[in-house]
Amino acid sequence: MIRGRDLPGTSGWAFLKWIWAFPKKKKPMIFEKLEKIRRHKQVLILGTRAETQPVLGQIV
Repeated sequence: MIRGRDLPGTSGWAFLKWIWAFPKKKKPMIFEKLEKIRRHKQVLILGTRAETQPVLGQIV
């Protein structure tokens, strides 16, 4: 999970570097954790706004 302590300051090169590296460094870890959770809970991974709108329409 991404926590405040994992985020560098929100200005400057450290933050831009963190954002740039996110897909390679953090995303795989997040998907691994979601797979473990999926055994016990329903997990939805929505990649586009088009995928999101119908789901939000059912929830709200």
